[in-house]
Amino acid sequence: MGHQVVLNEPSSACREVMRELAASFLDTVQLDAIGADLATQIHAEIDEVPPELRPETVLSCRANVNLIIQMIHDQMEASSAVAPVEATHYAREFARAGLPIEALMRAYRIGHAELSQVWLERLHVAKARREVLAEAVTVSSAWMFAYVDAVSAGIAESYMHERERWVRSAAALRADEVRAIIDGRQVDEPRASQRLRYELGRTHVAVIVAGEEAEDADATIGLYERVAHEVQRAIGGGDALCVPLGLRTLVAWVSFNDGQAPDLTALTKVRGAEALAAGVRLAVGEPAPGLAGFRRTYEDAQLAQRVARLRERRPGYVTRYEDAVLIGLLSQDGDTARRFVTGELGALVDDSDSVRRVSATLKVFLEEGSSNVRAARRLGVHENTIAYRVKRAEALLGRPVDDRRLELRAALLLVDTLRP
Repeated sequence: MGHQVVLNEPSSACREVMRELAASFLDTVQLDAIGADLATQIHAEIDEVPPELRPETVLSCRANVNLIIQMIHDQMEASSAVAPVEATHYAREFARAGLPIEALMRAYRIGHAELSQVWLERLHVAKARREVLAEAVTVSSAWMFAYVDAVSAGIAESYMHERERWVRSAAALRADEVRAIIDGRQVDEPRASQRLRYELGRTHVAVIVAGEEAEDADATIGLYERVAHEVQRAIGGGDALCVPLGLRTLVAWVSFNDGQAPDLTALTKVRGAEALAAGVRLAVGEPAPGLAGFRRTYEDAQLAQRVARLRERRPGYVTRYEDAVLIGLLSQDGDTARRFVTGELGALVDDSDSVRRVSATLKVFLEEGSSNVRAARRLGVHENTIAYRVKRAEALLGRPVDDRRLELRAALLLVDTLRP
């Protein structure tokens, strides 16, 4: 299974070229970018890996890349590598998500291939004699294969241990049943209700509680459950079904009887000490009835969570579907949305404080029906200030604000979320 490559001891010139190249990688911004690129490729090539796992994919890729580059720089043997903590956590996430170990190992092969390509491209333009560069290519390739072999055993062990523990637990049975409902595989409402011990015929509100993982995963989920029950009490719900869907994510469905309406305006009360202490952000779907509603309100909460991540909401923040849906729809294709924003706003996408102030004023001006008076009242400034900033906005746009008015409003709504 491993790649057994026998090489002569690398020359000192080869070692020095590899050390210098590794040093050029040891920059936080570069390592973050490479980790994100590897994660993007993994999610593009492996359909089984859900989008919700992307933050963990990025962390694992980033940690592995950092370790590889640091070990090459320090001229350490690849066989001595031990999987980073973030990578073992990622293996556990795979197990809890019910993903096959083959997908995890394939993720490593893809990451290895992508990083090797970046490394070799840099190596080919390094300043050294041709024979030294040729030797460095061979040594680097063997070293990276040996690294993957060294960490794979520990990664597989973490996965299997977590999978065995998870499969044995009652939580796993609930999670499997919930996934079957979400995927549309389970359509027998009475049977699913019996298995979950939760009445699916009622109206549901889904709440995603997500945050950072503590050292004790079980304690983390316990804390998240307490936050979920705080939401349940705040909105006046009946039963709550809490299901961990990862090491740092818990989904709760809160049920309501016929004629009982959830008070979602009370969610502001949940921004309390416990949610902040847990470091969690909450995403909440809209009320929906029955088995289909169970699925739909979860999809609502997922959209709200995605928008909250784009906006980098602070811990304790609650994002509702109704507040996020428009941005969620407009930003569904991130690359297209960014091109749209840049194309519509031109120089108004600049990240300086003065331009941000102008774009924020223009947004309010348009929301207030192009009224200087109402915009000034809402922002607490003089009408002349509004008029000046609107003229400044037109100069930056290169056109009157009445041109492509709908597109302009949509771009202004997106700009702070997707600012290039």
